[in-house]
Amino acid sequence: TDAQISPGDSGGPLVNASGQVVGMITAGAKTLPNQTRSDTGYAIPVNDAVVIVNKIRGGQSSDRIIIGPAGFLGVAVQAVDAATATQLSVNGGALVIQVVPGTAAQSAGISVGSVITSVGGRSIGSPDQLGPAIYVHKPGERVSVTWVDGSGSHTTTVALTSGPAV
Repeated sequence: TDAQISPGDSGGPLVNASGQVVGMITAGAKTLPNQTRSDTGYAIPVNDAVVIVNKIRGGQSSDRIIIGPAGFLGVAVQAVDAATATQLSVNGGALVIQVVPGTAAQSAGISVGSVITSVGGRSIGSPDQLGPAIYVHKPGERVSVTWVDGSGSHTTTVALTSGPAV
């Protein structure tokens, strides 16, 4: 479709020329900072949206469907670069680039430059795997976290906090 998507449209209907709802808008991407409309929009087919709605109504959460508040570790991460992988002897994980003050990550001693390799017994091979491993847990739940830094490998149990909506 050629629908124009603006900030705030996420969750809204995608309608065809006949007025039929054919999808649900999920995101838009802008290329210029002051742009009010997106150059590229993303949507899911309405049938997929209905399946997800029915799972939510049935209380069926997963690592892709989050019902209620999700746990929050308190880190921003990116892919592990080759130099860090060599220095810390890791084959993947999530490289910590920011630690939010007052969060479980800070309390545990996870610092910028650490590589998170496991959460709740789930291996973390890339940054994309970290969110789903955390979001299946609720605020207050205690989970084990393993990370590697310049002083070696560490594992501890942390109480996740409540974070921003995901």
